[in-house]
Amino acid sequence: METSLKQKEEKLEKQIGLLRDEKTEISTSEICFKTTYRDLTLFSVMTSTLIIIAHAVAYMTHEYSHSFTAWALGWMANPLALDYGPATLSNILFLRDVSDNVSYDQIFAGGQACKLQPLP
Repeated sequence: METSLKQKEEKLEKQIGLLRDEKTEISTSEICFKTTYRDLTLFSVMTSTLIIIAHAVAYMTHEYSHSFTAWALGWMANPLALDYGPATLSNILFLRDVSDNVSYDQIFAGGQACKLQPLP
């Protein structure tokens, strides 16, 4: 009796061991695939986000440089008064309607485009 019980236990342990090996192998491949897919998605989202942020920083720096230059030369009252445009998705993401709000027509019409004023 003891032998048959011991044999049954060994057989059961062997079957459990095989199931563990199969389960581990399947789980490992599924986890690797999911991790790779998740990492690729995260990388794509983060890269897109950083590109949009870098574009916004460069674009706003450019527009503020126009605005501050016009203010320093006396052609604009407030250098922070940019024209941000409407609150649309494309304007928020890509800054399509953002402008420096400098009145260039007055500058060019008055013949002041080439005249530089010294800073105080």
